[in-house]
Amino acid sequence: MAFSRLDVAREDILNPIDALEDMLSGESDWTIARPSEAELVIACPGQWATYQLHCFWQEDVQALHTTCMLEMRAPARLNAEINTLLAEVNAKLWVGHFELSKEETSLMFRHTLLLRGIGGGSHEQIEDLVDVAVGECDRFYPAFQFVIWGGRDPQDALASSLLETQGEA
Repeated sequence: MAFSRLDVAREDILNPIDALEDMLSGESDWTIARPSEAELVIACPGQWATYQLHCFWQEDVQALHTTCMLEMRAPARLNAEINTLLAEVNAKLWVGHFELSKEETSLMFRHTLLLRGIGGGSHEQIEDLVDVAVGECDRFYPAFQFVIWGGRDPQDALASSLLETQGEA
């Protein structure tokens, strides 16, 4: 995914929520809400669904946290299968992790970018944070669907969702 508004200056960013809001303001198919100076809520279309991306800036520790909700509920009867799939999926990630919210029984991707001591984040770092969250949700969404709606075994669901085609038709 590439943002249409990366023509901003490359200086360090004191509040990355401001920069993120500015970067995303040109995305016509993204809905943005700013509940506070330290929070941004974004409805962003992905390949499989529209994800709810919540970004929080915690100034005292200089950390930008993202939570990307997959908008699918995991029934309690599938907790063992979902937890097995979460372990398999998380083992394939370089940054961030997926988890199951016990309160809402919803699946989410979470990642935090630590910026302390570097004078703020860059536009590229902030863009990467959003790209990784949406990209990983798109990458593993089918596996979660296969287990929740298709009743598939977690390993089989993961293998099926990551199947890459080779060659040309």
